[in-house]
Amino acid sequence: MLEPETVYDPQRMSSAAPKTVPAAKAIVTLAARTAQQLDRLDDARRRLLRGLKPTPRDPELTGPLAGLKLTPRQRQILNCLLRGDSEKQIALKLHISPQTVRTYIKKLHKSLGVRSGGELLARFVSP
Repeated sequence: MLEPETVYDPQRMSSAAPKTVPAAKAIVTLAARTAQQLDRLDDARRRLLRGLKPTPRDPELTGPLAGLKLTPRQRQILNCLLRGDSEKQIALKLHISPQTVRTYIKKLHKSLGVRSGGELLARFVSP
């Protein structure tokens, strides 16, 4: 014979249901976020395995920047500059300090043989 506490009690079961629905939704949301993060990690893994070779789908490594011998970070900085981002915006976007952005820009000037930001941008903007 079953113990009185283990007998099915519809009232007790229905009172537990409202608590389980939000928990289930939270679990589904968490699973979706985790799946997105796993997709990003998988994409990063594939890029590393490819050796960061240029592909048509990778806009940072194609176009006017394709033939330049720049580091991946220098390419990111240059792309941001070409889009019109300020040093501060670039720093926020790439999660680095504005001083680090300035250092990269100086290295870009040296690598590309230009003396100013205007000259740098003019090199990549078609007339």
